[in-house]
Amino acid sequence: MITEKTPPTLAVPRKRGFPSRKDQSSKTVTDFEVEKILDSRWDKYTGLVEYQVKWKGFAKRDSTWEPKEHLNHCDRLLAEYYTDLNS
Repeated sequence: MITEKTPPTLAVPRKRGFPSRKDQSSKTVTDFEVEKILDSRWDKYTGLVEYQVKWKGFAKRDSTWEPKEHLNHCDRLLAEYYTDLNS
């Protein structure tokens, strides 16, 4: 699960090509914080809407396309994206 601000105890599946971050106990923990929703598209193969996600601490070129189900706790950022889209 990817959240707007992922709690440190919640591990998120590793994203393609992203480096792992290590916590103090040296277990590999990957937590990614969503900075902004940049774009959306409809995936003709899955029939799902995907969102281009800009990850906090990573360059824009590292943005990935994520289905809405991966953005369960990003309601505020999704609302901001649609507000900006409609203005």
